[in-house]
Amino acid sequence: MKDKIKQLMRIYLDTNIITKLDDHTELKKVIDAYGEYLNIVYSEAHIDDLIRSNNREKTIADLEKIREITHKQCIAKYPKQQHVTYEIRDPVEFYQTTLDNSFSAESLEGLDDVFAGIDFTALGMEDPVEKLNSAIAAFKRTVLDNLATPEYDYSSLFKQSNDQPTMKSLITDMLNLVNGSSEAKAFYRHARTMMDEHVEQRKELSNQNDPIAHLNSILPGSVMGHTFKEFNAMAMEIGKNHFIDQGEKEYFVTSYSNLDLMGFRSDSKMSAQNINTDATHAYFAGHCEIFVTQDQKLSAKSVAIYREFGTHTLIMDVAQASRFIPEMIPFTNTADDLIAEIGRHGQAQVSQYHSEVETRVTSIVRFLDEFFLGFFDVYLHQIDPQDGFISVYYKDMPTFNLWYYSREYEMLTNKLFAVLGPDNFGNGKFESWANEFQGEQQHWRGRHWGSKCGISLKQTEKFGISLFITGRLEAKKPDSTDPATQHSDAQLKVDSNC
Repeated sequence: MKDKIKQLMRIYLDTNIITKLDDHTELKKVIDAYGEYLNIVYSEAHIDDLIRSNNREKTIADLEKIREITHKQCIAKYPKQQHVTYEIRDPVEFYQTTLDNSFSAESLEGLDDVFAGIDFTALGMEDPVEKLNSAIAAFKRTVLDNLATPEYDYSSLFKQSNDQPTMKSLITDMLNLVNGSSEAKAFYRHARTMMDEHVEQRKELSNQNDPIAHLNSILPGSVMGHTFKEFNAMAMEIGKNHFIDQGEKEYFVTSYSNLDLMGFRSDSKMSAQNINTDATHAYFAGHCEIFVTQDQKLSAKSVAIYREFGTHTLIMDVAQASRFIPEMIPFTNTADDLIAEIGRHGQAQVSQYHSEVETRVTSIVRFLDEFFLGFFDVYLHQIDPQDGFISVYYKDMPTFNLWYYSREYEMLTNKLFAVLGPDNFGNGKFESWANEFQGEQQHWRGRHWGSKCGISLKQTEKFGISLFITGRLEAKKPDSTDPATQHSDAQLKVDSNC
């Protein structure tokens, strides 16, 4: 029986990262330090990448590295399943099973003899040879006929099955098409040339922030005559009529592949297998919180398809992930540790400083050299000898993205809850956006700990979030080197119980 994996922050590493993690020292440090909070998974796409290698010894070593990093935690989608499955599966076993079940020239020998001895009509079944041949005919009719020119004859794609369609010849041609044969690469080059000639504005595609919206606006008036979505639907309709498994994953892969075919950050290898594997990586990564890849073309296409599918996975490179992952981890120190960190930013750059001589009210703004709570980078501090102090932490440049914004709320709320517990009103963890914005409220209800001195996490403006700390003062000899204390004979003090 396959075990279910733990529901922690799911991280998806591209194959070139997960198999060479030792080369990415900063990311490896982060994974080693925060492993208890991370759920690094692998998928069939990693297996597909490795199965193409001819160096079995290195492949096994890579699979063992994946096993070590993921603890065998696999994300998969098997035929006839509606949704992905998270399970424990040894990548070495997954690789070997895939290899045993894959087609090769050797495994195809004798295949026609096997099918020739079966009367499918008597069994009430459709002849699989006719079914596959019909699917290829539909592909020729709906796609290839529209791309045929006097200069290009696509019949070379099916040189094995043109004269005599048998199961062996049909599968051989399909494998050559998928695996990047010279004929298949010639087809891709021709298709992209056709796009350049007949869809003039497509040349600007790679500069578009939303390439799919751009395609939808220009394709209907071109020789294609259909929107990008309609073009994908046509491809899916072929599959629906001729294959068993045509679901969300297949539609995702189709959309990704067509986006590449139409010229958006296209794969230079022009191999259907490479493109499909990248698309499969993107699909499974879309079920995780973070997708880490150094492949800029894969990243750009994934962003576009994620937007179309409403997927909120964060895509980042190794350097970005090394900085970002620690920010997302819950703060797990004690309340005293948290309080001790507040206001201790003597080395940070002073941006603004102001002091009233008569009232002795002092205010200072600092840009922090290290993120406070892994998030805030600006610190405003005001001291009033009569009323105590107020410190405000905020972000110099807000996110300006609603989904990121809600994740920031959740991250910061749960970090503070981990050390301070429920707030004054019994509010605990950030559970859901709907629960946090109840009724017609336009602002987040926030969290508030303490009374005269305490800690509050609040929404400020539309996309702002700030941490307010208030407290009393205790006498202390001022530090002559720090402008924040030069005009005060008091030291700030806050605790979570006052």
